[in-house]
Amino acid sequence: MQEKAIALGTFDGLHIAHMAVLNNAKQSGFAPICITFKATPKHMLKNKKGNMLLSFKEKKKLLKEMGFKVKTLNFNKVKNKTAEEFLKFLNKKYAPKVICCGFNYKFGKNASGDSTLLKDYFKDIAKVIVCDETKINDATVSSSKIREYIKTGEIEKANEMLGYEFSFTNRVIKGDKRGRTIGFPTINQKYNGELVVPRFGAYITKTVIDNKEYSSITNIGLRPSFKTKGILVETHIIDFNKNAYNKKAKIKFVSFLRDETKFNSIEELKKQLEQDKTSLFRKEENNV
Repeated sequence: MQEKAIALGTFDGLHIAHMAVLNNAKQSGFAPICITFKATPKHMLKNKKGNMLLSFKEKKKLLKEMGFKVKTLNFNKVKNKTAEEFLKFLNKKYAPKVICCGFNYKFGKNASGDSTLLKDYFKDIAKVIVCDETKINDATVSSSKIREYIKTGEIEKANEMLGYEFSFTNRVIKGDKRGRTIGFPTINQKYNGELVVPRFGAYITKTVIDNKEYSSITNIGLRPSFKTKGILVETHIIDFNKNAYNKKAKIKFVSFLRDETKFNSIEELKKQLEQDKTSLFRKEENNV
């Protein structure tokens, strides 16, 4: 049986600080295993859904692409284990040679265990690697900080900490086709309820359909001008004239443009959309 290196954590978002932990496990020379939860323990304790940075399906897919076996712990089965019981469970179940975690990793009932206890327990059994905090402009990279940035529309700061563009994927649904009558056809999607909800408004985005990426402008919100039930995502894709209905589209958020606005007329809406398009082209020119 191949000896193992385990990476411990929720890994919500697989952001740049998570990658430091995962890379240590991957580069250890042993078979890398990621031991994680479906959602954050905080969310599961409160029985809350949503507010994640990545869907569980996407997180699992990305980890497997990195070469990890993914072991998802049943939170209800481990939440009442003492810190020592949890460590015994890890040792018996996985017999790791290397253990990797972040500086703030907690475990056991009431989060009573920390990296110091982990090191002490495994000192004669396995090598324990605890990654220091990762900082960007004096701010510690964390999933909670990234969520905060996304909720306030500071998407560029969120993306810097993630190491990629925050995104969601869902099927394209039928819309009311109003956009095409004013020269701004859109694809329409329901927002993924598993994820943190960005600040309502318009964003410069990138849209991926059929493995091809396009520049785009996306509005996320409740459409106050036309009254929509639930969060709707409408995306105008530049130089795209294909039928995308029922296809999966990935929307990557690049930068925040403006808050969601109630328009008094179609002409007022059209004028704003033209300004949004100009902002997109200006941003692309500056990035060349």
